[in-house]
Amino acid sequence: MVGITPESSTSVKLLNLLLEGRYGIHLKYHLGFEKEDDARLLIGDAALKALLDKEYELYYPCRIDLGEEWINWQKLPFVFARWMIRKDIDPQIKKKLQIFLDANANKAQVSIEKVLLKYEKERNFSIPWGKEYLSSFNYVLGKDERKAISVFKNMISRFPDKNITSFSSFL
Repeated sequence: MVGITPESSTSVKLLNLLLEGRYGIHLKYHLGFEKEDDARLLIGDAALKALLDKEYELYYPCRIDLGEEWINWQKLPFVFARWMIRKDIDPQIKKKLQIFLDANANKAQVSIEKVLLKYEKERNFSIPWGKEYLSSFNYVLGKDERKAISVFKNMISRFPDKNITSFSSFL
């Protein structure tokens, strides 16, 4: 049984697709974590902390980065999240938001060390490979990212997550 986080239905779908579509492994999933879990899907800070936790490693020594697995399989980046704004929003507001987001994304890429230090200070833990990790983020939705979204949508329609309880009941 696999314990899954309720924080990201995209990650759950990606996990299911990788296990079933790539490796032919069919598992059952449940929301949350129990002591008896054979495996767990962690994302965000919980995943980073687990990577640094030696005791956690004893229980779950096999660790896989879903984004890296996707890239190795499809030779495309994986888009975990998108920023979207409605078409009917005032064009001036859209432009201001675009300028703000672009500036922050560029600043984050230029000063990864500062971002990492702030992140570690706010969360009170240190990530030895944090610079490499943050350097792998891409904030631009280009041709490869659009293709990856299309491939992912097509593939998840062929590998429905029938072993996962509906997310509407999770959230």
